[in-house]
Amino acid sequence: YAEVLQGAEQVCRERGLVLALLSAGPADPLRDWLRMHEPDLLVAAGHFEPELVALLRRLELPLALVDDRQGDCRAVHADDADGGRQATRHLLDLGRQRIAYIAGSLAHFSIRERSRGYRRALFEAGVLADPDLEALAPPGLDDAEGAAAAMRTLLRRRLRPDAVFAYNDSAALAAMRVCLDAGLRIPQDIAFVGFDDIPAARY
Repeated sequence: YAEVLQGAEQVCRERGLVLALLSAGPADPLRDWLRMHEPDLLVAAGHFEPELVALLRRLELPLALVDDRQGDCRAVHADDADGGRQATRHLLDLGRQRIAYIAGSLAHFSIRERSRGYRRALFEAGVLADPDLEALAPPGLDDAEGAAAAMRTLLRRRLRPDAVFAYNDSAALAAMRVCLDAGLRIPQDIAFVGFDDIPAARY
């Protein structure tokens, strides 16, 4: 979320506000940290457990979520479902027939929406969704390790995919490395689409 945070900092600076960055996990004493900073409002970027969002809401400060959606909380995020549909549609338009989807944790709103878009594109194209072509990154691994494991699972299928839509660019890059190591050519043997447009994706 570095680019998101840079944008937030720029907007704050233009308005004479100071942006304080806190990186927090589920077990961190977030309430104590926030008391030290005494913020006037909160912007939470990324996926947060519902319990953590509930804690933030109890502070009774204006709160906005970035790249997440929970209840009636203010939220800013991409149209993940339509993005997933467009990504899959692009691969279908290229003539790919066995399009796999690599997913991360389905607890994350954006990832669930992207998978919904993937299935919608297949449905609209009259392609029957194949459960063997959906691979979930194992829990407890970072994006790259999880996506690599999911890609290895897909390559072990009786019929391997000829294209992959990965839930984000980091996952796509990790999956591509697995394919290259297996001797596959990209995009001739297997094509890829990621999501997020991170700087590394242009390579």
